Amino acid sequence: MDKNREFIISLTSENSHKISIPRGQGTLSIGTKGISKGKYDVWVEKDSVINWNAFNDFFIGGDQERKAKSPYGDWPRWFYYSGNDTGFIEWSYKRKIEEFHWFPKTDMAVDFTNADIYRLFIHSEDSKLQILTGEKIISLTLSGNLENFDFKECAKIPCLTFHPDCPKEKSAYQLPVYKTLAQATYVDINNSPEKAAFDCESLLQFKNLKVLNLSGNMKSLNVLAELKNLEHIGLRYIPDLQDMPGLKRWSSLKSFIGYNIEETAGKALRTELNKLKKEKPMGYSSVTKLRKRIWFDEVREF
Repeated sequence: MDKNREFIISLTSENSHKISIPRGQGTLSIGTKGISKGKYDVWVEKDSVINWNAFNDFFIGGDQERKAKSPYGDWPRWFYYSGNDTGFIEWSYKRKIEEFHWFPKTDMAVDFTNADIYRLFIHSEDSKLQILTGEKIISLTLSGNLENFDFKECAKIPCLTFHPDCPKEKSAYQLPVYKTLAQATYVDINNSPEKAAFDCESLLQFKNLKVLNLSGNMKSLNVLAELKNLEHIGLRYIPDLQDMPGLKRWSSLKSFIGYNIEETAGKALRTELNKLKKEKPMGYSSVTKLRKRIWFDEVREF
């Protein structure tokens, strides 16, 4: 049996692309010729107009019987798209998209007010984006140069994840001030242990935070004590926790995860967590994989 699924799709013009992907693959990646790096399923020009309706007749596993339930198709489940066409936004009005990763290549204003995209990822290197978001985007991830994102309006603040570009040559990195997102209750910060430290002081703009996950090199962890409403805290791949507050600082804390964190502070947090579990009910909580500093210096795949 052929391991690949092959088909013709009218992506930029009539029968413009032949696609060959492994059977069972639920994603499709669309790369920009001459710009995108790595392997993509399809290649287009950065300003190509994409016929998103071309996907209306594609279904998971090629099962046409699914059309009654999903009249506008249900494959791919996840998209990776590098380019400047924003037609996928209007297309999502009728065809809910589970996950969309977008890599725009020019400055623009983008209106996601009515977009039905459950998890939206936007990466910016040089492109400046003015953004409006609506109620159906449940999770929003921003990566790259975070200074390029300007939120004009946000109908309902989603779960926020930030992947900042923290160059090694900087001593520390601070998150830009996003006044429109100030009421956020859920924030993830993803950094790398070997990059410049993320300065947690810039998290104080989110006074209503209930869920906070931190990964990678961090500094100013002591200021987290000012986020009084925290209920869930996760610390992962953090090489230095010397100024991390004690867990009792958060009276509403319901769960705590420490994973692949610095050993000395990690042991203290584990002891405190064990005492806390005896004092009140806690959701899933653990402190595991405690590491010596040399481990963070030697390991580069996180």
